[in-house]
Amino acid sequence: MAVSRESFYFKQFTDLLFSVDLFDYPATWIDDSDIEIKEKIILEKLEKHLDQFSKETAAVIIEPLVQGAGGMNVCRPEFLQKCVILFKSHRILIIFDEVMTGFGRTGELFACLKSNTQPDIICLSKGLTGGFMPLSVTACSDFIYEAFLGNDFSRALGHSHSFTANPLGCAASLASLDLLLLPETQSQIKMIEKIHKEELLLLSQQHSQITKTRYCGTIAAFDLVLSADYGSATSIQLRERFLKQGLIIRPLGSIIYLLPPYCISEIDLKRAYEIIRYELNQYFQ
Repeated sequence: MAVSRESFYFKQFTDLLFSVDLFDYPATWIDDSDIEIKEKIILEKLEKHLDQFSKETAAVIIEPLVQGAGGMNVCRPEFLQKCVILFKSHRILIIFDEVMTGFGRTGELFACLKSNTQPDIICLSKGLTGGFMPLSVTACSDFIYEAFLGNDFSRALGHSHSFTANPLGCAASLASLDLLLLPETQSQIKMIEKIHKEELLLLSQQHSQITKTRYCGTIAAFDLVLSADYGSATSIQLRERFLKQGLIIRPLGSIIYLLPPYCISEIDLKRAYEIIRYELNQYFQ
């Protein structure tokens, strides 16, 4: 909650949260000519900060490759690789929040695999059970695991054990993983990414109100050239327009994004883009 303190969900807890340092996410998109400059500026700020405060820094938390509720912002694998090298050189623990990006969403099983990076801790949920049961996993590297390993409970991480290894949740996750790893599912993931690439190009060519088109695996997003905060009347109106056409989309303010289920057909995914095109034509006419 402290790391996400900018979220309106947590405003009532502000006085209870501990201090965190926030850095920009180098969001990029198709035909972004300034991305290397943006990345260089952020990396320089990070390096300067760590030179001064590395001994006071517990860890860094990153949503790798795609930042979810923050705006479906996409970053390059190269940036993550440079970040990991920098943090490891300062002996800073690296935590990847892959609750959204895990289990195929970025086109690979995990974003850390797609970016060829190795965090110390990885947080997983959502796709773990395919949404059937609530279940989460915090996985860590050996040296963190061994720090809590011993015969004395005083050394243990005595946290959140009441519902550990819920049998039904674990069974659901095993079944979901079996389905995810099937060749048919992997083919679906590749198909979704292909359609995103094609349809986003068409959208950007046909609508001057669309900007910053981007995709990563099965995640696609773009910005609308209008002012709309999350939960605003404008975003709710757009959501209702899409819903009347049979398409469930929850705009993040002026950001429209698609995270289709892996079982979607090519016809249905293209139909989703047809609905978006039609409704945007109606909205901006």
